[in-house]
Amino acid sequence: MDVPTFESPDGYVEGLGEGPIDSARAKLEWARFRLRELDSIVNSRVRDAGHPIYIEMRHDRTGRLFWSPASIGEHFGLRVGEINHSLRSAVDVLVWGFSDAPEKLKGPRPGFPIFDDKDEYERRGRAQVRGLAQVGRQIVASNQPFRWPQGAPEADPLSMLNRLNVIDKHRAPHAVVIGLEVERAGLDKFIERIRPLLVGDPKVSQPNDVLLPNDSIIEFKLRTAGLGGVDFAELVVPRRVDIAFHNRVPVMATLNEIGIRVEGVIHHFSGAVREGKLHEASSMADDP
Repeated sequence: MDVPTFESPDGYVEGLGEGPIDSARAKLEWARFRLRELDSIVNSRVRDAGHPIYIEMRHDRTGRLFWSPASIGEHFGLRVGEINHSLRSAVDVLVWGFSDAPEKLKGPRPGFPIFDDKDEYERRGRAQVRGLAQVGRQIVASNQPFRWPQGAPEADPLSMLNRLNVIDKHRAPHAVVIGLEVERAGLDKFIERIRPLLVGDPKVSQPNDVLLPNDSIIEFKLRTAGLGGVDFAELVVPRRVDIAFHNRVPVMATLNEIGIRVEGVIHHFSGAVREGKLHEASSMADDP
């Protein structure tokens, strides 16, 4: 396998072999490279489009600052699909690479099953790992979302990976820009400037709230009919932005969490190989 060389968070990934561990690592690092690239494109595109925070004043003297960025194009969902595919493939290649050759000819083909429900895993998932040695099957079973120790199964990044993969297979997702963080210092300065004009205290969204288009950042009521020339644009700026699909889940932040989770799965397989408990059963050249 001709593994490309590309920049990674820790330097450069180069000279990787063609075994399942190195293949999984290459796919993971390629996904991370593409994710950083996407983050840079989205944030620079929003900056180039102009200031995405606006003010609205109503006849009853209530007003708000709200997030309403310009469109940055419809192809970002395709970029997310590419990144997600690399992450999904990274765990699949582990099961494929360590499965016995005869099992690769049977259905269902070997792959990394991901299930939120234990009964569904027992009914459908185990067949995908039947060609693995016992330690490999244990690694897969212990990394299922229904065993996620930090909350509900659907909160497991692997579950999110699976859902994003299903969405991407059925359509090209349309991504919208969301605000991820707003400079709190700027919000405080804005409030301080308009405080003499305020009736009561303003309602302020927390800086780490996810703000979809047209979501309010600050809501307030004035004693007067206007703000008296306060330049909010210089005071309130987004620190960074993300993109989302039909829900409020920030896609790039989620993909980063998925990458960390996938890295953990690779680490478990790699540890079993180092301990001599897991061996590559056939050539990676045997395409599925």
